[in-house]
Amino acid sequence: MYRSTLQLPLLAGLAAVLYTYLPPRPKTYCYSSITTLSSDTPENANCFTVARDGTIADVFYSATADVIPGSVIPGLTDGHGHLLQYGELLNSVNLFGAESLEEVRARIKEYISLHPEAGSQKHWIRGVGWDQAAYGRMPTAVSENISVSSTSSNYRC
Repeated sequence: MYRSTLQLPLLAGLAAVLYTYLPPRPKTYCYSSITTLSSDTPENANCFTVARDGTIADVFYSATADVIPGSVIPGLTDGHGHLLQYGELLNSVNLFGAESLEEVRARIKEYISLHPEAGSQKHWIRGVGWDQAAYGRMPTAVSENISVSSTSSNYRC
């Protein structure tokens, strides 16, 4: 009697450990369409199988599969991307790594020389990535009085 009362908890514990540490079974997913960058993939592919190690093991077409509405496309491997902010960075003065206010001023002047429309009502001058700790103090519009000229106007930052 004593042996049988211990066997069940031990078996349950062993099953829990095995379930936790064994890799999952390969799983197949089917969507309306699948696009890959491989010439080996069938043009009408609608299914893919994820292997036990998490990689895509196969991409194929199945006429009998239960298809989930939607498309699968190659994607970013970044789990936390800010695409909108990156786009804004491309249209801003990049101040990342600027180590002094003089360097900030130089970068603003360079940006305006490359973007003569900058500083208008429709095209604001926007700086991103600045770090006041690198400047030794918090800059203000009054204290900095950055004068920058372009072909259309004279700007003060």
